[in-house]
Amino acid sequence: MFLVGGLAFGALTLNLLAHGPLLQWDRKLATILPAIGVQNSATLKPIMNAGYYIGDWRIIGLAILLIFTSLSNDPGRNWPWWCSAR
Repeated sequence: MFLVGGLAFGALTLNLLAHGPLLQWDRKLATILPAIGVQNSATLKPIMNAGYYIGDWRIIGLAILLIFTSLSNDPGRNWPWWCSAR
């Protein structure tokens, strides 16, 4: 995973330095998306704000759930040898 992520990040960096097609696409999106947000009606703004905060708390809840799940199952069983105190 580390290797694949590093290669993807390197490819994006090369595309940025070479002023490739992704940079042009990003500039278009950077101008279009804020314009769409400004044109939305006033009734949609509270819904968008609520979605932001609900998503934020969902991520925090998922992290807490995963921590408790991993601690409740014999913590030393699935950990690598360098993490165990045995």
